[in-house]
Amino acid sequence: MFRNMRKVLLLIGGLLVLLFIDFGISKEVPMNSSIYTGIFYVEVSDKIMEGILFTNSTGSLENKQYPLIAGTRDNNATWNYNSTSSQKKTSYWIKVSGREADICHRALQHLCVNNNCSEYFIDVGNVSWSASFLNDQDNPSLKYASPLSLNFQKVSENVKDVEIFLRYWLDVPPGAEGGNYTTLYEIKIVPAGESCE
Repeated sequence: MFRNMRKVLLLIGGLLVLLFIDFGISKEVPMNSSIYTGIFYVEVSDKIMEGILFTNSTGSLENKQYPLIAGTRDNNATWNYNSTSSQKKTSYWIKVSGREADICHRALQHLCVNNNCSEYFIDVGNVSWSASFLNDQDNPSLKYASPLSLNFQKVSENVKDVEIFLRYWLDVPPGAEGGNYTTLYEIKIVPAGESCE
């Protein structure tokens, strides 16, 4: 078994070690490595964490939620235009640090009066959103808004160490029944270029 090997005796610090040194026999062994992919550090504004609440046009610049009126369009989220900011900046933002990432979001269901949407609901496509690297009265802009979806959408791609500012608007369909309409909103961070799913 060890005819091609030489035995080497070593005395190390009073410990006798017998080594078998292989000369002329080869063996394939697996090579394995773990690769560090980095960590995302994600900050989300307090106002997003409170929830996206909409207000009607009479209270749109007061940063308070007021009931919406059926048939109205472009009702602001309460913190779209911060009334304490001279530039009417949005208070909705996300920041990703650590490595380049894509920011994704979606609604988990339509806006419903009850949790399973068996009664009245407003299609989540009636919610519009817009994102920008700028934050002032004109940015993010309703002009470039997109409808929200139940499927993931990329809010921004290849971002790192920068804030992404968001605004949200809601169109209430004519004839919408009265009630408190809610849904869950999900934000997901993925490595740059990867799918949100």
